[in-house]
Amino acid sequence: MLRYNIATGTRWVPFLTCGAGLTLTDIGYPDLSGTFQFNSQGGAGIIIFSENVAFTAEWRWLHVSNAGISEPNHGVNTQMFMAGMTWFF
Repeated sequence: MLRYNIATGTRWVPFLTCGAGLTLTDIGYPDLSGTFQFNSQGGAGIIIFSENVAFTAEWRWLHVSNAGISEPNHGVNTQMFMAGMTWFF
């Protein structure tokens, strides 16, 4: 995964993220064929910093498919909304 933080000079820091990788899954016919799959993903979010805490909100899109290695290759697409908190000590 790669993340690009957009420096705003404020405590609000938007970011873009993207990545690709390999997946082993048991999702079978009719959506995917085979255990070995590729995945690609991308998204955007924001980090809000306070004195010793950071809050993160992110939306991410994920695609999983076998890149045409075998049939069927319908692929699976999903969207995720994530939230997190980081405490600095």
